[in-house]
Amino acid sequence: MGIYCEIDTQTSHCGFFVPGRPVTGVLRYTLDEGTCVENIILSLKGVGNQIVIKDHYQKTEKKYYCDEEYVYITSVIKIDENENVSGARKYQTEFNFPLPTNIPSSLDYKEEQGDFIVSSKISYNIRAKFIVQGRFSFNKKFTKEIQVASTAITPTLPMIPNIYGQRKKLFQPFTKGQSIVDIKAIVQSSVVLPGGKLEIAYEVQNDTNLVVKAIKTKLVEIYDFFYDKYYPMCQMTHNVTDLDSKTGAVKSRDSFKSAVEIMLPFELHNMVHSQLVKRSYVFLITAKLPSPHRDVKLEIPLEIGNPVHIENVSNDRPQIVYTTTEDCVSDKNASIGAAGTSCGPPPSYWQSIEERDSLSLVEDFGKKVDLGSDEEDNDSNETNATTSKKGLTR
Repeated sequence: MGIYCEIDTQTSHCGFFVPGRPVTGVLRYTLDEGTCVENIILSLKGVGNQIVIKDHYQKTEKKYYCDEEYVYITSVIKIDENENVSGARKYQTEFNFPLPTNIPSSLDYKEEQGDFIVSSKISYNIRAKFIVQGRFSFNKKFTKEIQVASTAITPTLPMIPNIYGQRKKLFQPFTKGQSIVDIKAIVQSSVVLPGGKLEIAYEVQNDTNLVVKAIKTKLVEIYDFFYDKYYPMCQMTHNVTDLDSKTGAVKSRDSFKSAVEIMLPFELHNMVHSQLVKRSYVFLITAKLPSPHRDVKLEIPLEIGNPVHIENVSNDRPQIVYTTTEDCVSDKNASIGAAGTSCGPPPSYWQSIEERDSLSLVEDFGKKVDLGSDEEDNDSNETNATTSKKGLTR
């Protein structure tokens, strides 16, 4: 006496199901002679389960468990008792479950960083439960996991050229005037389609007596984990593999200009619609400074996904995000990089950039950065800015 079951689903050519579209397939099952099944409960269920361990391997270790349900749809298949009297028979039933539009993508994440260990899983399963008749009979369950890719986003960042800047003032007691390292960048659109092109042009101005050891760029994936929707527990970051670049040194009182064009992998997209975990992306430009000065970092936020509910942009002028930090290293009461952040108008250089019709720095900056694997950092004393590559491991 036994039950044999097979759940076949009809996925797209990419192997994923998309929110807002149905999950279709066929349930095929065979009942041996003498097996009496009253009915079959066929269901589609999507849940999220997460465990966050804080201060692991310590006496103060704490564990936070949380879960969330995204979809639960059931359908009952009735079986005629006369069909179960004798002989093994084969059956098949088609099913169709509509996926909601506001559900997150499938996720299986396990990572340890710092004092935290995180295990977060978002899964969607089709389950067939056979209700078996008989005093000493047990119900049987069959499950098949499906993959869901939810790439729809409501853009909150501008889809027009946007200017970002980061300026850091270094403490150099024997230098006349101010010592400033300035990073300026323009992104053609902060919202990028999965598999689309990310275009960023940037300039690093070294108005100090120091040599900037290198300029590094990379795409960073950020996960934010929550105990509930109002209480973020921790944040973990990963460098996206093979999407980083590195240049040589920038001499004192010199500048470096470049443009980056990145074809994003199709699997990269923001994760929303979950109160357990959020996924986002930033493009990071880092000017490596010699010790004891801290590096200058410019973070450019990005949204990767298919835009929905786009509001009309009334102002076609680029927005400006510019911050300034100060670096003090000689005073005993001062700490490296301890500075306030202020937002103010950018230098006149960027005012001229705004007046350009094309708002594109690719042609002006000329040289493009080629992304891929990179060699070791042995160019701290180089005087010419050269391009090299470095692969990141996740």
